[in-house]
Amino acid sequence: MPMHEYTFDSAHILQNALRDTYLARVYTTRTTSEAPFSRQQTVLEHQPTSTEAVIDWQAKTFRIGTGAGTTKSVDSLKRSPTFSTSRYWRWGTGEEYKVKYSDGSWTVSSSTGALIASLSSATEHIIRQNLNSLPVLRLARTVADETQRQFLILLLLYSETRRIERQT
Repeated sequence: MPMHEYTFDSAHILQNALRDTYLARVYTTRTTSEAPFSRQQTVLEHQPTSTEAVIDWQAKTFRIGTGAGTTKSVDSLKRSPTFSTSRYWRWGTGEEYKVKYSDGSWTVSSSTGALIASLSSATEHIIRQNLNSLPVLRLARTVADETQRQFLILLLLYSETRRIERQT
């Protein structure tokens, strides 16, 4: 399946630019905090349209849409089947996505099993001593709706950040 590919400028996925294969900045992430270890919000901005999506780490919510947008609690967006390492995420009435971490990468699949998105882990690159590799986000070209695209990016940023936090 053809994919859009976005490379982060550095390993810090919450304070970064995501660039396409032509090195054009397509998305930007920026995170606010009051203290060194207390994240407030991570804002994902789509550069061409200036639309925003937000992870509110304190309230544990996602907001998609500029201005008031639509806000949903993380707990209402995901479910975890018993005895499974996969998580299932859904934004509103959209498709439910299967999210799994394996071999240093997050993958998002549709209900039919088709690969929809992936995010390579920066920590895996560092552990393997491949310091020239940066995290790469891939999104299927079939995901045309910007709300769904932003939702997929937020859930990958959220999942990777929580995974790293659990390791420390």
